Amino acid sequence: MIGNGGVPGRALRPAAVLRRPPRQVPRRVCLSAQRGAHNTVWAVEHVTGDVPGAAPGPYVRLRGAYGRYLIATDLQARAGPAHGVTAEQRDAAHHPTPPGWAWQAFRRRSSLLLRNGTGRYLRANGRYLRWRTAVTVACDNASSMMLWAVEVVPPKPGRVTLVDPPAQVT
Repeated sequence: MIGNGGVPGRALRPAAVLRRPPRQVPRRVCLSAQRGAHNTVWAVEHVTGDVPGAAPGPYVRLRGAYGRYLIATDLQARAGPAHGVTAEQRDAAHHPTPPGWAWQAFRRRSSLLLRNGTGRYLRANGRYLRWRTAVTVACDNASSMMLWAVEVVPPKPGRVTLVDPPAQVT
């Protein structure tokens, strides 16, 4: 999942991507210009059936390279709009209600908006302050910082692929 041109400066380089910070337990989600790196790629898993507490689907889950899923927490975000919450990676067993782990994609021109089961949208930050790389989840959907692109990333030899069963890191 690749961030689109909503963050000036990053649009001139390879588009920003979601990644986990190195040498930390993979929880926080931030932006990176390292497209195609193993910890910047997300696998899309279709959710079958209804998602309790959410509007009718279809929904997907986004699984990172270390087997954790992208969710919206209830924690107030330090960056982005005042009503935003933090985006984190959590184990599959963590299923909050309402479902912050279920995502819907809506096309907007050549990009996608990603809305989760709580009705909030995935948002890149750093449009005005480039060093702010946090990814948050906020209620409005009017900002270009909420537009995302999907790219197929070919597997690299000798590396675990995202189609393999997820390995849970504790």
